[in-house]
Amino acid sequence: MPRRSNRRELIIDVATQRFLISGYDVVTVDELCELTNSTKGSFYHFFTNKESLAVDVVNEVWRQTQLQLDEIFSTEASPVEQLANEISRVASHFQRFEGRRYFVGCQVGTLAVGLRGKSPKMTRRLNFALTHMRQFYHRAFAEGLESGELISKLPAADLADRFQISLQGLTALGKTYSSSSIKIKGMANQLQRALKEE
Repeated sequence: MPRRSNRRELIIDVATQRFLISGYDVVTVDELCELTNSTKGSFYHFFTNKESLAVDVVNEVWRQTQLQLDEIFSTEASPVEQLANEISRVASHFQRFEGRRYFVGCQVGTLAVGLRGKSPKMTRRLNFALTHMRQFYHRAFAEGLESGELISKLPAADLADRFQISLQGLTALGKTYSSSSIKIKGMANQLQRALKEE
């Protein structure tokens, strides 16, 4: 089995941070090399180009997100509590760079906005991640409707779609108020209240 490189992992970590904060198009290979003290030769040893690096970033973000979703949605908490915990997870996701704190919200959704359409492989991977996230939400809504904890005329599939869109809205609005975690917390609380009133 080939040995994993710390340099490769460092470049992926820094690229993840920079893509989430500034967006894929703004970040350059030169910037990533400078931030990781890597040469361009080293960068191109690990990645064919910036697109291939972005695919690895998506894979790593999805791996971490899936672990978090598994933890949230496999608990003994009620479906509404699970969904509320997912809102909290998204609302509390910040990244630090050069002494500043940036709200990134739903990492998969943030990457999807900047990376979809850049390459077929990237788009397929993002679609896979977003679809699997929705499955967690769909299952919670289905259980909530079945148990009577949630009451809605809409089917679980529609509720899951609306929930996922709401999380992306929270992410987008949160970036507008990135200097105020209080504002983000307030928006997350509104979304949690709406969930309980569904």
